Amino acid sequence: MSYKGRRPPHPDKACLRLEASFFCAWVESGMTTRIEATNLMWRGRETVADAIAAVQRQARIEITLPAGFHHALFSRLHPDADDAAVEEVDESGGAELVATLATLAGLEAMAELEAPLARAGYRLHLVSPGPLLSLIPPQMA
Repeated sequence: MSYKGRRPPHPDKACLRLEASFFCAWVESGMTTRIEATNLMWRGRETVADAIAAVQRQARIEITLPAGFHHALFSRLHPDADDAAVEEVDESGGAELVATLATLAGLEAMAELEAPLARAGYRLHLVSPGPLLSLIPPQMA
């Protein structure tokens, strides 16, 4: 199965993409579990509202950020990086990661995601270039 240059969400899970949504399935203790997943493009508050609705459904969410954010993301997450360092981002964390991203111009609306993600126990994974922010529900973490 192709993940278009990204790692699968978990090595034991297989995902089937269907347009803007897909379902992830994996076997745990002999049972197959399906998790709804939603792909969103960053459009500020509109994306935040869609993401909060998906969190309420306990979906896995992937938010594609505009490519122009790559350097700003790298600089914010690696402020002491050497000028010659390869600008790659591969960060995981909890709701505090979205709070850090919300400090960047153009991503301020992400601050509204911090509380819902923390309450729901979501984990986050950010990779860039891309950049792609994955919001992972606790049952997949």
